[in-house]
Amino acid sequence: MAACGQASLDDEAMQALAGLLPAASLQALQAALDDFDFDAALKAAHALLPDAAGETEAP
Repeated sequence: MAACGQASLDDEAMQALAGLLPAASLQALQAALDDFDFDAALKAAHALLPDAAGETEAP
């Protein structure tokens, strides 16, 4: 999360996330980073927290 707030997220970090999460989960984060929209990237990263912890949201 700090990396998004500091406007830096390197390829190695993205690869690590890709190894932990389904590709569909990373789409919003990657799109925000591609657009240099770091506020949106931070929100997308926060939205991934339940996925990264292996939890699912209640329906």
